[in-house]
Order: sequence, then structure tokens, then C-alpha cells
Amino acid sequence: MISEEDKNNLLAKWLEGSLSNEQVEELKTYYDLDILKKSVDHISNFTSPPYNPEKEWSQLSEKISGPGKSIKQRSITGRRLWISISIAATIALLVGSFFWLRTSSFITIEGHGEQVVVHTLPDQSKVTLIDVGHIKYNQKTWQSNRIIELKGDAFFDVTDGSAFMVKAEFGDIEVLGTRFSVVSEEEQNIIKCFEGSVLVSNLKDATIILKPGEGVVIDARERILAIRTVLSTAPWMTNETKFTDTDIQTIGQMLEEIFTCQVIMTDSIKKKCSGVIIHNDLSTSLKLICDPLDLNYDIINQKEIRIYE
Repeated sequence: MISEEDKNNLLAKWLEGSLSNEQVEELKTYYDLDILKKSVDHISNFTSPPYNPEKEWSQLSEKISGPGKSIKQRSITGRRLWISISIAATIALLVGSFFWLRTSSFITIEGHGEQVVVHTLPDQSKVTLIDVGHIKYNQKTWQSNRIIELKGDAFFDVTDGSAFMVKAEFGDIEVLGTRFSVVSEEEQNIIKCFEGSVLVSNLKDATIILKPGEGVVIDARERILAIRTVLSTAPWMTNETKFTDTDIQTIGQMLEEIFTCQVIMTDSIKKKCSGVIIHNDLSTSLKLICDPLDLNYDIINQKEIRIYE
């Protein structure tokens, strides 16, 4: 996350056309450059009455000194100062217009590390952000055009209304139900439906409809890979995750997601069980999972778990 000063510097460079392609893409995450470009073009068309510095100074000199008297004309430095001030005022007007447009229409909400951030949208839908994910949407057009741009991880609880669209890195998610999560990673998007149904499409317009308990992965090659999840809600929304008649490989994936760790076990382990994962207690969770299945486990530095027969 960059500072406001850095954002201002990027805006200034964008105005003068000196941004690299990478910097332009970074700036697009904070501002709608199409709207700003239209504003620049509109303001640039403004014209002011002709100005003659010598004539204006002569008239002012006569008013101050009276008829027949004169004041020595200022040096060219004074005129340059006036021109500089005029240019600075024009730039301030442009930048001010940019910030007015930005703050009056687009809202950006950012996550703060491990702290969960819950944001209520204008229609009372709720977005829960974790880690450093962020969303952006247009508050002025929200009621008729519910579109959110997402980077990172979020859980959505959507109210009834017009179409609700989440635009992620590798595809779009259209809400047909009410509760779903999106994990937007560098190489893939992971979408899980917990209630209602969700229409998922990749950048090639291939689509799939998810029902409760189902999920998909859209990878960088724009493939849609079906997965199955038995979660009733996003794991970080509650203190525990219950599962029923679930294979150990899927449970291993849950452990990785909940505890941010790596689970190592061979594909030959095919056992299933029912139970619960306690989110703040890795050791107890593994005991509850492995003991009924006669499996062994090792915890290495809280970052690696080995499960074996």
C-alpha cells in the first residue's frame, strides 16, 4: 500500500505523460484514469481572456501614482513569477478536480494484515476482507450497477437487488445467491459458494454455476477446475469448522487454509471421517482428526504438518 504522497507523485507524472506501463497499471488500482482523462480534456478546453502584462501594469501604475506620474516597471522576473503562479493554480485545479471525482464516486476499502475488516455496502450487503486484500466500487452508481473490483481474499454476504458482480484477476463472479468467498492469488482465483448459487466465468467466457458446498479454481491459464468443499462458511468467519464423512486429503486442504501451513501426506491415504477443526488449536485439531483414523502426525515449527500411517 503506497502513501498519499506517492499517489500524488504518480498523478503528477501521469499528467505529464512520464509514467511507465507498470506505474500506469498501479495507478489504475487507485483511480479511474478514463474519468480523469475526460476531466483533463474538459478543463484543458477552458479559455481565459487575453492578458497583456505591460498594459495591466501601466494601468495599475497610473491608478497608484496619479495622472502624470509613473512607477518603474517591474523586471521580467516579476512577470515570470505571475506566469508560474498561474500555471501552479491551473495544476492545482486539475489535481483538485481529480481528487473531487475520486472521493465523490469511488470507494476503496483495504484489509489490514491479520485484522478482519467488515465493510457495509450502500445496499447493506457486507464484504469481509482478510489479510491485505482490497475492494473498489462506485458508490454513485451502486444501486443500479453493483460491480466490485477485488484483489486478495474476501467473503461476501449479498442482499437481494440488481445483478452483483465481482471482478477478480482471472475472471468474474456473478451472484445468483447470497454467500460466497473469493481468494484472489497471484496464479489463481478460488471461489467457494456457501449459500444460494454463484455463476463463475473466466476471461474466455467459459462459465460454471456453483451450488452450496461447491467451488472452483481459475488458474493463470484461464482453466476452470472444479473442487468440492464441505465448509458451511468461510473458515476464518468462525472459530471452528465442522465436516462430515470427508476424505483425509480434503481435510488436509482445510488445515492448510485455516492454519496457513503445508500438510504433507501420501495420496495412498484414502480414509474418511467426521469431526471438527478448532481454529486456534492446531494440536487438538490434529488429534481429533488422526486418532479415530489410526493415523500419526508431526508438527514442525507450526508451518509444516506430516500425516502418515
